[in-house]
Amino acid sequence: MAKATPLPPDADGLPSGHPRDRVPRRRRRTSRHKVGVTVHLDPEVLAELRRRAEREHLSVSAMANLLFVEALRAGVEHEHGALIEQVITRTLEQRLWRVEALTRRVAVDAAQAKKLAYAGFTRANGVDLELARSVRDRARRDAWTDLHTALPDQFPLDDVAPDSA
Repeated sequence: MAKATPLPPDADGLPSGHPRDRVPRRRRRTSRHKVGVTVHLDPEVLAELRRRAEREHLSVSAMANLLFVEALRAGVEHEHGALIEQVITRTLEQRLWRVEALTRRVAVDAAQAKKLAYAGFTRANGVDLELARSVRDRARRDAWTDLHTALPDQFPLDDVAPDSA
């Protein structure tokens, strides 16, 4: 038998080829092992799968696995999205009643103030019914003009309707 010649030492003093120089092999976890499955695909689907795998520098099997994982995740995300949408809808419905109640209160208060002011103005000395109506109409037009000026052009508002009172 021939005698083995020792390898020349590296900078750290260990012979080259020592296990410390080798890239350590990672032990595969048994929970990560893949299971083989046979899937029958249309030729067009298989061609697209191969194109995608080549583009991503993956094997066809790895690409198929990735696509299945994404498809399953998308289903779960869709279910979560539907649940979140229900929560948002319920929350908005619960909160919008308050805005609606405040809007009604403002409308009632404004109508009451308008009637009180109109009644006081028409009972003043020297004011006839025609003058009171013209002042009221002018005030309404000015208020709508101010409101349209303060709001953006896209904001929908009803046109000024003549008052029947």
